[in-house]
Amino acid sequence: MSHSVLDTCVLLELLQSDSPFRQQVHKTVEQVESGGKAACCIAEPCLAEVWNVLTRPPIMNGFGYASHKARNLIDALVDQYPLLEMRHDHTPSWLDVASGYGLTGQHVRHARLVSTMMAHGVSQLIRVSDEEFPEIGGIRVLQVGMALV
Repeated sequence: MSHSVLDTCVLLELLQSDSPFRQQVHKTVEQVESGGKAACCIAEPCLAEVWNVLTRPPIMNGFGYASHKARNLIDALVDQYPLLEMRHDHTPSWLDVASGYGLTGQHVRHARLVSTMMAHGVSQLIRVSDEEFPEIGGIRVLQVGMALV
């Protein structure tokens, strides 16, 4: 069975009952998992980003949750979807990915995500954002709401 990683914004949409994208996110996840050919999962770097947003003050575009509430929400996500942990004994490392693909600045987060996906043999990422994801490591990006091919 293949796996598809749920990107940070997808996970955040799943946690917001009033999100306008929540229904589309659920539908996309159901389509990916239907028929038992693929399963959705979470990459550890995305959990760190979710924690950041959950605990960041609203004035800084966060949710402003206390750490115990953020932990409970993250635990609920990990109970629902398998976790791909970052492995420090794998190649390529995030540093190899960042330097090999010329990623700079904020795009280092993509290098951490892709290196984790590569270490676990996962090549599909489900995203909400239409922001261009760098072409690295053969990762196929599926945008929420787009038809599956």
